[in-house]
Amino acid sequence: MKRSRRLALRQRRQEISHAGGHIPAELMGDLRSHEKDDELDEIDIELELEMMYGQLEKVLDMVKDSPDSEPFLRPVSADVAPDYADIITKPMDLQTMESKLLEREYRNKFDFIEDMNNLLLNCLTYNGIDS
Repeated sequence: MKRSRRLALRQRRQEISHAGGHIPAELMGDLRSHEKDDELDEIDIELELEMMYGQLEKVLDMVKDSPDSEPFLRPVSADVAPDYADIITKPMDLQTMESKLLEREYRNKFDFIEDMNNLLLNCLTYNGIDS
């Protein structure tokens, strides 16, 4: 049974049960243990996350393969930019993003996008718009 249908049936059964009503047989026919539904939901979520990570890895690889990516590959060192830590409060680089991907720290694509935007904003903040 599709996940959306399972969720809709579960929600309807909960509404009826909370209201103190009798759950009709047609809603009971698809009733499996809540544990089994929860397990399937967890599997669905894990599969979606793995697909997302595969997509994010492809995006990151494309960015890293860009000829202009070299300054962003590793964290900015104090040797290269001694005042960087004074100006940039939330540093980000492609190596850190790759590590976060491998450690499965991104819970959604928006977290990844936020880090990528932060990397670009840091570049503009430190180097100026004309760099």
